Parts: sequence; C-alpha cells; structure tokens
Amino acid sequence: MVSHHDAVAYAAWLSRQGVGHWRLPTELEWEKSARGADGKRFPWGDRYKSENLNSHDDGPFDTVAIGAYPQGTSPYGLVDPAGQVFEWTATATATAAGKPGRFLVKGGS
Repeated sequence: MVSHHDAVAYAAWLSRQGVGHWRLPTELEWEKSARGADGKRFPWGDRYKSENLNSHDDGPFDTVAIGAYPQGTSPYGLVDPAGQVFEWTATATATAAGKPGRFLVKGGS
C-alpha cells in the first residue's frame, strides 16, 4: 500500500542520505532490467515457471522476503521482478477521462 508519491519521496530521501542518486525507473528501464536485453517474457526465459516467483498459482498468498526466489532473478540481478508485489515506475499515463496523475506499475503477482 505504498503510493506513487511515497515511492518518489523515499527515493528522494535515499538520495539525501548520500548513497547515490535514487529515482523510480521509467517503464522501459524497468522492462530491460527485469527481462534482459533480449526481451525474454520472464526474467529466466520465455516459459512460465510458477516455482520461480511468488504468485497466486503456488502461494504462499502473501508477500515473502526479498530474494526468496533466486531462480527468478533477472539477467541484470534485479530480484523478484516477476511475482511478489507491483512496483511503481516514473512513466505517467492518463486516466480514461484524460486526467493526468496516474503512473504505470510493473511486476506483481
């Protein structure tokens, strides 16, 4: 239940801590980091494997510790890009009524 505003604020807070510059990735940055340069369907390849991610298919029907599914790590080392929870991106989109202020999410179960 983290809002987009809170995610952006957290990234700004991390940046102020002096540990680099932090921001949310764009949709395209997220996609490449999750699927690799060759654009596989999933971080591990093109075939769905429920044992490689936290999903509704095999449970546990709750969030788990980051990295609990190491076989689901992306080619770039991104942990849990498939399954688990949705992740905010910096890519804005418009609502059906044409109002700005919505952002794309990626990943998730």
